[in-house]
Amino acid sequence: VSLEKRTFRTFDFFNTLCSHLRPISLAFFQVTWDESVKNTFHNILGMKEPRYEFDFEPRYVPPQQFSVEREPFHSYLEQYRDRKDVNEEVIKHYLTMTCPFNGYPNVSKYPLAAPNEKWVPDWYKYELVKYH
Repeated sequence: VSLEKRTFRTFDFFNTLCSHLRPISLAFFQVTWDESVKNTFHNILGMKEPRYEFDFEPRYVPPQQFSVEREPFHSYLEQYRDRKDVNEEVIKHYLTMTCPFNGYPNVSKYPLAAPNEKWVPDWYKYELVKYH
């Protein structure tokens, strides 16, 4: 069994039959990962399983303005923070929630569905949702 012989290339397929075919659409679907795939690739095919990754373009951040309207100030400033600082803050917050002895905390699937007795500002509710 050779995986290289079974590889299908859409571009080559259309080039060979372009005079007879007219592409209308291209459909994608999602599947769940099966644990037997790793076994098949390692033991039967003798190779590593493929990894499909997408390289996203960097996010566009408009030039900073002195006066910002129609946008919360804290979310506006967060756009211009260094990504390393943001990631470090998120990891530190996550590590404060976990315990190596007790495991992960039980977090509600819908944290704002339960009524909150004490009043908190809207920006704080946003922070609660963002980190949970």
